[in-house]
Amino acid sequence: LDRGQEQVTMAYLYLNSDVPYRAGKVMEKGLKGGSIEPTSKNYEIAASAWRQAQELDKAIADMEQAAAKSDQGELYARLGNIYLDSDEYDKAITAINKGLSRGGVKRPDTARLVLGMAYFNSQQYDKAREAFQAAGRDERSAKYAQQWLQYIDTELDRQAKLREG
Repeated sequence: LDRGQEQVTMAYLYLNSDVPYRAGKVMEKGLKGGSIEPTSKNYEIAASAWRQAQELDKAIADMEQAAAKSDQGELYARLGNIYLDSDEYDKAITAINKGLSRGGVKRPDTARLVLGMAYFNSQQYDKAREAFQAAGRDERSAKYAQQWLQYIDTELDRQAKLREG
């Protein structure tokens, strides 16, 4: 396979067959070799393949490319998810906020949940609370957001008791 469209089709076939690592390798070879056009969509396919294959560093690199080439915020929100999975909380916060401000995020409530998790993990509890409250305004995420808000309260209580004695 040496034509870009054939390589993209092969990557889709690998993804549909639950072989994401090979899909990522096909996309990587085509993008680096120039046979696959360096579009946002093609970088998104590569990033998805790498994420499914648990190759988070490669997923981040390709999703950064995809997001930068897109005029919608959805890919930045997804990039934030990958950063969260990689324990890069500050980068997750930056990416998700950029996606939300850019607009076009399919599920802003879910993005805000992830944003809250990133704030929580970076010990920015007030901002985490704000993000979870915003996410909870959507009924699809209300229960999960409420659980996180309770967890924040529990964690702050635990930390206060540890400081006391």
